[in-house]
This record gives sequence, structure tokens and C-alpha cells, in this order.
Amino acid sequence: DPVEERQWLHQGDLREQTERTFQHIQMILNAAKADFSNVLFLTIYMTDIAGQDILNEISARHFDPANPPGRTLVQVVALAHPDMLIEIDGVAAVEKGS
Repeated sequence: DPVEERQWLHQGDLREQTERTFQHIQMILNAAKADFSNVLFLTIYMTDIAGQDILNEISARHFDPANPPGRTLVQVVALAHPDMLIEIDGVAAVEKGS
């Protein structure tokens, strides 16, 4: 929803944007009858890599520490929306017919 997105992007700090991003990932996984254990790899783009501790804290609540997905973290100058601080691209594997 573009209206909702504008509200949380303008008001959200990195913690809020990261929490919402993981909520959106959860919604996508739910639609595929999957969960975070199905995630194989994440590519994470942040405008300030100094926020990695916040990312790690939130990420640790969603993934099994014994078997987390692989990930690449990249600092970028800007993202698609000027107020966006984080973007996550993920790959998940779901059994056919699930």
C-alpha cells in the first residue's frame, strides 16, 4: 500500500523499517505456506551499515541461530525511496505443492 508505505518510511527509523521489512517477508512466506526456516539467502541493502547491530538483533528473532540463511550485507548511497534505510531481497525454498 503506497499510502501506508509513505507513512512508515517518513516516520520510521532503522529499527521500525527493519521490523516492518521482516513483517512483510513473513507475509510473503505465509502466502507461500512457508516460514523463516525456508529462507536460504538474503541480500540486504542499507544506507548506513552502522545499523548492522539493529539488523542482527531483529534478524536473530526470526532465524534459527544454529542454521541461519546465508546473507550479503551491502551499504548503498540510496535506495528506491529517499526515506528508505533498508531493503532486503530473499530467496526461499518451498516444497512443490505446499
